[in-house]
Amino acid sequence: MLVIDPYRCTGCRLCELICSATKQGEFKPSASRIRIVSNSRIGLSIPTVCLQCRKPWCQSVCAAEAIERDPISGIVTVNEEKCHGCRQCISACPYGNMGFDIDRGIATKCDLCKGTPRCVEVCYPNAIESKDLHKSLTMKSRILFGKTVQQSFASQKGTDER
Repeated sequence: MLVIDPYRCTGCRLCELICSATKQGEFKPSASRIRIVSNSRIGLSIPTVCLQCRKPWCQSVCAAEAIERDPISGIVTVNEEKCHGCRQCISACPYGNMGFDIDRGIATKCDLCKGTPRCVEVCYPNAIESKDLHKSLTMKSRILFGKTVQQSFASQKGTDER
């Protein structure tokens, strides 16, 4: 699980670049599985990424059964061969952490780089760390974090519209 400290994030977006390079073979932040949500009004940047939920909502709505949990690592992934691009998982994620590769017509999400997250390696202020979150973070804390991210999005949207 990735643990985020938004107060350490500088908003440099290196995590987005390394993610897109690792997953897509090109430096294209829009193809990244991690996103930086920035609110310039309050000077806060928050990396947002799949929370690897215990009972993933994305998995529960996937009619193609393309969203799977690895029985050994516990990492939730999208099986690209099974995904038929219906986007139901994107709608179901309460945190907005699913993506969609329009070129390939499939859902995307962070898979923790199969256990060695590259974003953690390049995050020089250590705003992103890899930990066993299921042992250290309660569901209430996850929901609070999700609401914080949603509020930041809402606040940013209001700023962008002005």
